[in-house]
Amino acid sequence: MLQNWLTALSPALLKAAGSLPDHSVGKNILLYGDQLPALKGVRIALLGANEKEANAIRAHFYRTGCFFPKNVIADLGNLRRAEPDMLIPVIYELLSGKVLPVILAQRDELARAHFLAYQEAKSLVNLTVIDERLRFARSNAKTTAADAVYTPLLQPRHPLLFHFGLVGCQTHQMAPDWFDFMGKNHFDTVRLGKSRTAIEETEPVLRDADLIAFHLGALKQCEAPGVENASPSGYFTEEACQLCRYAGMSDKLTSFGIYGYHLDRDAGDQTAQTVSQMLWYFLEGYFNRKNDFPVS
Repeated sequence: MLQNWLTALSPALLKAAGSLPDHSVGKNILLYGDQLPALKGVRIALLGANEKEANAIRAHFYRTGCFFPKNVIADLGNLRRAEPDMLIPVIYELLSGKVLPVILAQRDELARAHFLAYQEAKSLVNLTVIDERLRFARSNAKTTAADAVYTPLLQPRHPLLFHFGLVGCQTHQMAPDWFDFMGKNHFDTVRLGKSRTAIEETEPVLRDADLIAFHLGALKQCEAPGVENASPSGYFTEEACQLCRYAGMSDKLTSFGIYGYHLDRDAGDQTAQTVSQMLWYFLEGYFNRKNDFPVS
């Protein structure tokens, strides 16, 4: 079924992976080349929602050292079209098979489709977003799709949404009534300053999430220039990697996405390198899970 929505990795990328040292990630994960890898025994699946951007990240990620079990991570290539009707069934199929999908996407608004993939599961979901602001638009405001990602989920509150958390928000990027809205709904808000001063404050919010959407706008422009409207304030790469490690360590987390990378804005592949490191530390956290989340 997955072949209906996915395309294989490019021959150039497969050739580059094959020439890497034996200790590298690219040599120790399953790659979608001539045929889709069998998912028996696979625990994590990497999925690109825009081929150019995802391949730029892969080029750096494949070269990192592999400290993970062999052949339990699969790179399933890219969506045939970077659209919700392609992303939702792929995530659902992977979740049904107890495989954790990791999405690499250019468009921030695909994070909403990521959430909607849980609809068929018929269970309430905790969603945590890492971003510089709440992507929530007023009904009378003219906004882009990227600025209104979570509007249909929060107002009215989506019946699937049990809890919502926002990590890394910057007060000057948000309207005052948004904080009131978060408080009245008992949603979690961890501001940038607090999380940078004591990053461990983010761990309870991240480890209580079923899915996490990490928008690259949460990083400083000097760390991740390859985003729309990059800001001089935000997280450093090391802090973003720590957040990703916390996310990976969560026994409850069943999917993870990194959104907002634009290759045409990325000078010297700096953002691609940053994302590859974030991805590596997410996996490092995942393979160090403690299995201590309460059963009930």
